Amino acid sequence: MRMSRLRKFNRHKKKKLIVMGKLVLIFYLALFSFTYLTGGTIAYFNTSSTGTLTFTAADTWFDGSNLVFIDKPVQNVKACPEVEISTRLKNEGIKMSGTTKYEIYFTNDKGNPKNHGELIVNNGIVPPLDNGEVTELTHLAKEAGFYTFKVYQREGYEGKSSEIWSKKIHVNCNAAKPNNDEQVQDDTVENEEQANEEVNSETEEKSNSDNSQPDENKEEQNESNQQSEEPETVEEEQNAEEESTSPDASTSDGQAEVNDQEEITEQGDENKE
Repeated sequence: MRMSRLRKFNRHKKKKLIVMGKLVLIFYLALFSFTYLTGGTIAYFNTSSTGTLTFTAADTWFDGSNLVFIDKPVQNVKACPEVEISTRLKNEGIKMSGTTKYEIYFTNDKGNPKNHGELIVNNGIVPPLDNGEVTELTHLAKEAGFYTFKVYQREGYEGKSSEIWSKKIHVNCNAAKPNNDEQVQDDTVENEEQANEEVNSETEEKSNSDNSQPDENKEEQNESNQQSEEPETVEEEQNAEEESTSPDASTSDGQAEVNDQEEITEQGDENKE
């Protein structure tokens, strides 16, 4: 009986120790967690280099497109309104990732609508064009006069100007009427304007080519100068040789000697007499 009581006491004592141990363990775990969460952070440094990356929003990326008008001469539409006018637009860059807009300006005076024209269309849409693709922009002209198209490059364009202008399109109603003096005048003015624009474009192209190849032009000019000087030198030498070997010159010299001898002979005869 006494042994059974001791065993019960020992078992009860072990249970108390186990419970106490668990409580102590829980306490230390809670304390460690609290200090870890509320404690300060330590910064570690090293000598390795680091790089930075900058990300741009997708709607501001430039897609690399380059829109140009390919109708260079001034268009003279000999018809009366209403008449459809058009111009061609080409993408010489990378495929467009979206659309862009265009506008149309008009003036009924003899001038350039780019400078003092009235905005008549401001919501034209240019569809996305692939590399080398051409599209045609059209408009139903309701008045006689001068029209021009203005196209905006894609957002973020990296070229010189984000706006391009087409050549003038002249809706010439007077030219559509036969035997009209105004027709001749309008055609003359139109031809003069077209000639001036062609001369300006040729001048710009020539200036660009001169700037890109100055050394070659100088070398060609020097060679041409040398070639022009060489014939002059050859001609001078030939003239000198002809003068020295000319039979007329030798004949005149011999005649002069004969005349001198005759005069001496005559003087001797007179002295003898």
